[in-house]
Amino acid sequence: MTLGRMDFGVAKGINARATLQFNRDADRRDNAKVMRLYQESLEVILKAWTQEAFTHKGEFYEFPVPGWTKTNRFVEPLDPRYHAADGSYKAMYVHPRPYQPGHPPVWLMSNAPPTFALAGERGWGVISMSAGPRATRACWEPYREALSKREGRAVRLGEGVGVCTAVYVGESMAEAEATIRPAINAYYAFLGGSRPAGEWTKAGYLDVGEDMTPAEADGDWFDFLNARGIIVVGDAAFVADRFAEKQETIGLDHLMLMQQYTGVPYAKILASWDRLFEHVVPQFGTQSIAQKRELAHA
Repeated sequence: MTLGRMDFGVAKGINARATLQFNRDADRRDNAKVMRLYQESLEVILKAWTQEAFTHKGEFYEFPVPGWTKTNRFVEPLDPRYHAADGSYKAMYVHPRPYQPGHPPVWLMSNAPPTFALAGERGWGVISMSAGPRATRACWEPYREALSKREGRAVRLGEGVGVCTAVYVGESMAEAEATIRPAINAYYAFLGGSRPAGEWTKAGYLDVGEDMTPAEADGDWFDFLNARGIIVVGDAAFVADRFAEKQETIGLDHLMLMQQYTGVPYAKILASWDRLFEHVVPQFGTQSIAQKRELAHA
């Protein structure tokens, strides 16, 4: 329907409660096993998209499942690409395959440097959850190195990767903070208790080499995250400045924006999007704010 205007994004899932219901091997408490399942599942998908007749035999899956034989003689003669002479199923296909040549661009979701290196080796993109600049670069540098080696060229920092962040463009700083503060505090307090290893407590959002102050530890999530640019909540000028800062510090190219704010009226969410596209996005046209600043200082 979109004539190829589609990207394909995958992630391992957030917690064991959710992933385990789909597959007993998808228990996030055994991350090494889940990672192998995740990679094999993606391998199967890409085979199905790119091969007219594909087979697969791995640690978790085998396709086609052995032991099945075609008995419906109304479909004879059997296609030798998929059936042996005795009717046994030897290869399979899916249809329709993607409109795009090959397959849609693949994006992984991760904040782990090894996953970024893997994606760079395969030519896939990666979206990370918003983090401090040093933590982000710790993921993006292995990606750049792997993709540069794959493509035989110097890939610039930020190419092929992006950041997922919560954003709200308010009519003023005061309105934005008053509207979003309760929702952010509730959302991140919920996330902080959902992972037993504590990755999503405040300490998990500190940048590399950064220590938490007592005031931050005792303060609310909103101030802690917004001060670091991990969420971006403010008026249009504030939001644009934050995005430009990310361009300057980490070479940001792609943003995936979240606005799942519990309790915030839908009309306010729509108004935020209107301000985003009317007042923020135009500043990042063919020439970014960061580039304009460089030219101004030249």
